[in-house]
Amino acid sequence: MANKVKVNKYTGVYYHPSTTRKHKGRADRCFYFTYTEFIGDDKKLRWKKVGWASEGYTAQFASEERGRYIQRMRHGELSPDGRRSEVTFGEAFEVFYRDHAITNKKTHADDLSCYRTHLEARFGHRKLSSITKYDLEQIKTELLPPMDSKERERIVKANDGKEPWLKEASVRRILMLVSVVFNKMIKWPEKSGYKGTNPVTRVDMPKPSRKRERFLTHVEAETLLLALKEASLQTYRIALLSLETGMRMGEVFNMRWRDVDLDNSVINIPDAKGGTDQKVFLPERARKELRRIGVGKPQSFVFLNEKGEKVKEVSNTFQRTVDSQGLNEGAADTVERVTPHTLRHTYASWLAQSGKVDIYALQSIMRHKSFTTTQRYIHLIPTHSGHVAATVISELFPDKQIESLEDVMKLTPAEMNQMLDEQEEYYGRIYADDPEDS
Repeated sequence: MANKVKVNKYTGVYYHPSTTRKHKGRADRCFYFTYTEFIGDDKKLRWKKVGWASEGYTAQFASEERGRYIQRMRHGELSPDGRRSEVTFGEAFEVFYRDHAITNKKTHADDLSCYRTHLEARFGHRKLSSITKYDLEQIKTELLPPMDSKERERIVKANDGKEPWLKEASVRRILMLVSVVFNKMIKWPEKSGYKGTNPVTRVDMPKPSRKRERFLTHVEAETLLLALKEASLQTYRIALLSLETGMRMGEVFNMRWRDVDLDNSVINIPDAKGGTDQKVFLPERARKELRRIGVGKPQSFVFLNEKGEKVKEVSNTFQRTVDSQGLNEGAADTVERVTPHTLRHTYASWLAQSGKVDIYALQSIMRHKSFTTTQRYIHLIPTHSGHVAATVISELFPDKQIESLEDVMKLTPAEMNQMLDEQEEYYGRIYADDPEDS
């Protein structure tokens, strides 16, 4: 190539002397190396720029870079045009695990176990672009129980009476891991060489058939709080706030001092999950703990980490303390285990058991956007409260036989939501006039 001078000491290395740039008293040099690209029976000589001497590059570095570049081409890591060849799913997971999961996810060990158990043999050797929606649907077909009851019975019998399937939530986690790996590879094309889309977005995710049922007794709750207080004061305060107000963990972490009214024992939740600002009552014990923190600037977050930044997740101290108290002993199913969300679930369960609120008031207090979510607590409401609900509903649906709590539970979510929509004025005592309280 014109104006390029061969460096005899190094094979395939050249430099171009600048007519305008100077370096160490002479013309600056821009180094290049050459490589051969084979196209069918033909071969083409290609040039690759390395950099200027004034930037620290040398002929020796250009030679070493040429060797590395050619080696990567021979091993299929680079296409002839110098771009990263598409990786396999196994290679993609390795990049995801090394460059993201280990440093950013507390559950990275679970990700590794999930990959090795369910994904490595299936997808590890395959290029990302070869994995399709059909392949992912097959995971659901193989790991979830068949719809046909006779087929389920046959498989269980052939498996010595044991069910070989996973729960919907477990299969969902497997697919979500595939999804996050694809998303990272799409975001990091220089590492993956992948130009496609995420096939998981075209898959209908399995929905867990069971909702969380485990909630704490009053004795368990107090025992846990005492243990947390000894282990970590901040974790104790976060847990106490969720248990005594029913706030979601995300709402606790996003809480700023401007949202806290200690004098009137009220916390405002801006732009809550239901879509509007909402308020919760702050019990005395939780109020005292917030006051002990020391009121900060209005825009400051209430809970900060050691760097003075907003806390984004519950400390591992919580789960270690739960385990040390034996609260998860024998609980193999996720929905039976005590987690940070159990605190909010416990708050709702205690309210339902108290008999002081009906199911509609509970929906309002818990700020459930969908009545379907609240329905999981209906079996906890004492019989007399259930009969009150049954009486009200029977007036709204005269064509249905509503005589007991069991009959109430047979109503569809659509019927319950219809009732709430049509009787909003009737239930004005539950839904406050101020939209911030709804």
